[in-house]
Amino acid sequence: MRYTLFLVVILFFSACKRPPLNTSPTIAEEAGKDTANVFAGKGFRYLKATCKVNFKDAQNNIGFKIHLRLKKDSVIWVMVSKFGIEGMRALITPDSMHILDAQKNTYTAAKFDTLQKLLNFRLDFSMLQAALLANMPIPVYDSNTVAIENGLLKINQERDGIAITNVLQQANRKLHELHLKDLKNNNLLVLIYQNFQDHLGGNLFANLNEATITSWNKSTRQTEVSEIKMDYNEVKFSHRAIEFPFSIPAKYKKQ
Repeated sequence: MRYTLFLVVILFFSACKRPPLNTSPTIAEEAGKDTANVFAGKGFRYLKATCKVNFKDAQNNIGFKIHLRLKKDSVIWVMVSKFGIEGMRALITPDSMHILDAQKNTYTAAKFDTLQKLLNFRLDFSMLQAALLANMPIPVYDSNTVAIENGLLKINQERDGIAITNVLQQANRKLHELHLKDLKNNNLLVLIYQNFQDHLGGNLFANLNEATITSWNKSTRQTEVSEIKMDYNEVKFSHRAIEFPFSIPAKYKKQ
């Protein structure tokens, strides 16, 4: 079940507390319009990608490979392997999550909010998809705080108890950093996007991603930090339908 962590953030992703910046309504309005255009996407429907991943926390430092497939707004499919051997496979929709563990011959079917519990962080399908595509997790609203800082566009938002800080590149309005902080327990997810490449005529995708998850462990009463580094070596956007292979072998036991 630990492998499900890499679906975020997949969670391709420090926290420096800075004083709030004020800016004129004109900058905020223009930034909102430009960012909304990026958020809408460039007209793709499907995505296929593979990447090398390194995960590190207090107990682990491991590397593996991820195969990612996505149908926009509908399905996220992930297969995790090491040395060519499948470890797990997951199918995520806006309201459900199914996981196959090839090492234990088990499968899990649960609601999407199970992923929130595993990560110890609240997020929904649209936020997960946005994180994968280096888009803002929620659209810009008039009440957002927008500023320009060190040549970057900074937009502060809040939704359902989550403080969101978007740091965008002014040139292309793609995310450079994304900070998600749970105001209830102070758990923090920070994603950093680098090395953007153009795919399918205008779809910019960050080939290098880093994620840091800082959370409080109630059992040990300590703060835990997990780090993920993702290096994509194959990315393909398309309009043509792709397959999402997922079937449960008869020998698998439900957990």
